Amino acid sequence: MTKHPATSAHMPHAATLLQRIRQWDSWNRRFAVDCLVAALLCGIWSLFGAGFMDAQYAFVRVPDPWMPLWNQAWSVALTLPYILHRIRPTIAVRWFLVTVVAQLIVGPGMLMADFMAAVMLYAGLVYGTRTQVRRYLVTAVVFDVLVSVVSAARQFVVSYDWTRYGAPTMHQLL
Repeated sequence: MTKHPATSAHMPHAATLLQRIRQWDSWNRRFAVDCLVAALLCGIWSLFGAGFMDAQYAFVRVPDPWMPLWNQAWSVALTLPYILHRIRPTIAVRWFLVTVVAQLIVGPGMLMADFMAAVMLYAGLVYGTRTQVRRYLVTAVVFDVLVSVVSAARQFVVSYDWTRYGAPTMHQLL
């Protein structure tokens, strides 16, 4: 006698297939929602233009007509890791940190999209592993200090009148 395809011999395979489909559907739904949120955030960033600080505090100067595109490119680069924050939090946090370091070196002073630092820290703490929580918190504190120092240095270097006053004194530095 032949067995019917829906007999108990095939049920374990069907159950794992259904579990895989549900897992895939859940993953894709989260990914689609995160893509939509990232696109909406990029749209919001484009409305704000230069952000909090004037572009004159950037170490790399771009021509004025290109400045909105330059700032938008950095805003998108800071927002894109959000797409992976729930499904691959470690990759998302590392990607964000590399982007922040690049922004500190060659990017604009400060953008509205820099708000994503709080979101990515949250993602790392909530969706990451327990062993990474301390590392993420220490990294956040280190980057907070680093960004503050670099921002202050940028403002000082750009706003100080080097031709009029010469080299700054310690009092002016402080």
